[in-house]
Amino acid sequence: MHRRIKDAARANHRSVNGEILFRLAASVSELTPAEAAIPAPYAPIREEELLERGGRLRERIDARGGINIRQEDIRAMIEEGRP
Repeated sequence: MHRRIKDAARANHRSVNGEILFRLAASVSELTPAEAAIPAPYAPIREEELLERGGRLRERIDARGGINIRQEDIRAMIEEGRP
């Protein structure tokens, strides 16, 4: 069962917990899982939004003396399929 949920979570771009919560919410509503609204934290993110979030995270990390990663590096990781 865990493997099936994990595979479904990956296919739906959710965490395992997000997939479980999504399925639980769909099971108690009148909608089928396909019809149920995806909660905002688990909605797929556009690449531009992901880059913007990555940039903000980079600024916060840099402000604390952490690593320095450029948007170009983030884009390369996305293109390589690395989260």
